[in-house]
Amino acid sequence: MRAAVEIAESSGRHVVVHAASAEGMRRATLAGAVNIEHGDGGTAEVFTLMAEKGVALCPTLAAGDATQQYAG
Repeated sequence: MRAAVEIAESSGRHVVVHAASAEGMRRATLAGAVNIEHGDGGTAEVFTLMAEKGVALCPTLAAGDATQQYAG
């Protein structure tokens, strides 16, 4: 994952990761992702690490509700 981040950054692009588990979030943070989307399984330790590394979180807040409303 770190190699992918390095390649993206070398072309002027940031990496955003879709991760739901604490381990996926931890790995993405350590690899250099700038943003993690979802983050459902985040722990205090992972969120602390993200804060230390300056990684943003874009949480999924309404997907469950929308699925219930529109999927019947």
